[in-house]
Amino acid sequence: MSSIFRFRDTVEDGLHEQVARLSKEMASLQKILSRQGSRAAAQTRDSASEIYDELASRVYDAMPVIRKQTRVAQKTARDNPVATAIIGVAVAGLLLSLMSRRS
Repeated sequence: MSSIFRFRDTVEDGLHEQVARLSKEMASLQKILSRQGSRAAAQTRDSASEIYDELASRVYDAMPVIRKQTRVAQKTARDNPVATAIIGVAVAGLLLSLMSRRS
């Protein structure tokens, strides 16, 4: 009987050692993954910042043209109120038909 108990104790000790080693390896892997996640987050943040800067620059550069086109559209609308109203009704109808199809 004592040899069975010794065998069991040996197996349990071996299992405890394996569990301890696996726990250390898991902790090490978690640190590695955490570092990689931090790097990926930083890279994503940097990429998003670059994209934002590029878009902001393009919008800033386009603002004079947008303002000019807005003034032209306003003048055209004032000069042609009937055509403007017809276009407005057509656009509203188009939007309503598109929204009714989604439902």
